[in-house]
Formats: sequence, structure tokens, C-alpha cells
Amino acid sequence: MITAAAVTALPVLGLAVPAAAHDEDATLHWENYEKITLTKNVGEPIDLAVLPDNRVLHTARSGEVRLTDPKTGVTKVVNTIPVYQNSEMGLQTVTLDPGFAENHWVYLYYSPKLNTPAGSAPTRCPRARTTRTGSSGRATTSCRGSSGPASRWT
Repeated sequence: MITAAAVTALPVLGLAVPAAAHDEDATLHWENYEKITLTKNVGEPIDLAVLPDNRVLHTARSGEVRLTDPKTGVTKVVNTIPVYQNSEMGLQTVTLDPGFAENHWVYLYYSPKLNTPAGSAPTRCPRARTTRTGSSGRATTSCRGSSGPASRWT
């Protein structure tokens, strides 16, 4: 009886009552979500952004930006960005401007193609110099204009 009176008095006194376990944030529980396949035509998917009308923009590492309309189930490539694609590089993130409803701005984060050579990082320096040292004839190769362990190998 005393406990019930004390708990009842807390709100009257302006003191907070701890929230019950069932009042937790529903977004923290996976069972409150439904998995829906938007499309299987996605390339190598990286990120997505849901537009105010529930259409979904999604990126692929290859530089393709796709738009899926969940009402019709149609997915189409709406743009292709020329990207440098190697390892973790390529088209990454898509996000909407906070004022998207008014300005329709979409931001993309990607690796620009530029003059980057295709494939993995070079295994040799294009202007390398090889020198032999000592009676063992040990060869050391280094890049001109560079110094330090990152630019030399034996």
C-alpha cells in the first residue's frame, strides 16, 4: 500500500517514472521490419535512398544509378557515372539533400575515373632505376625522385 502510494505520488511531485519495458523504441527490434525484394537487377549494390514518394534510388559499384518504383515493380538505370572501379572503389553512397522536396538534389560519393590506370596498383615504378651493390650483386630498385621504404624494393 505504501509502495503504491509512493509510485502514484511521483508524477504529482514532478518526478519521472521509468518507462515500462514495452515502451522501448520499436525501431530497435528486427521483428518490426518486413524484408521486401525491390529488384534482382542491381549489379553490385552498395547504397540506397528512399524518395518521398517511396521510389528507391540505389547505386552499384560499376557507376549505375537505378530507380525502383515499388508500385509498378519496375527498375531502370537512370544514370551511369564514369567511375574508377577497383577493389573498394567505384560508385558508393547516394543521399538526398535535406531540402530534396524543393530542390531535387541528390548527392553521390564515387571514385572519379581521371587518368587512373586500369587494374590493381602498379607493381613497378614507371621511371625505375636498378643498382647492384657489393660482391653479392644484390639488386635494389628505386623510383626517381622518391625516397623511403615505400618507393624501394629489393
